[in-house]
Amino acid sequence: MKTASIQLWLNHGHSVPMSGVTPAEAAVLYALHHGNVGSIPVKDVVPTDDVKRTDRQEIQRLCGIYQRPKVLALFPGLNPRLPKTFEEVLDEPPGDLPESEYMVESGGKMPTKGINTTAPAFEKGSTGDE
Repeated sequence: MKTASIQLWLNHGHSVPMSGVTPAEAAVLYALHHGNVGSIPVKDVVPTDDVKRTDRQEIQRLCGIYQRPKVLALFPGLNPRLPKTFEEVLDEPPGDLPESEYMVESGGKMPTKGINTTAPAFEKGSTGDE
C-alpha cells in the first residue's frame, strides 16, 4: 500500500500538512472535508513509502482515527477492497492538480472514484455516533 505526504485543506485558507497518508485515508479525508472546502481538500500529494498492511488492518487503523460509522459507510462489507494507489482515488495522478480541477461545480463530477458520500453516515449534521 502506498503512502504520501499531503496538504489537507480544512476550509478556505486553512490547511495542515499530513504524512504517511494511504490512498484509503485520502478517500476518507476527501469525504469528511470536501463540504467545508468546496473543492478538493487533499492536495499536493507527494508519494513517499510503501507500507505492508492488509485491507483489514487499514480499516481498523482508519476506524481508530476517524469516525468508525463514516469509515464503514465509505468502505462497506465484510472484506472491502481498499485502493492501493492514489491513482485509484484521484482523477488525476498524484502531484499538483491544475487550479481548474480544484473547484467542483454543483452537479459536476466529483474528482474521486468510487467514494459514496451520499451514505447516511455522511448526511449533513451527522456526528457518526448514531
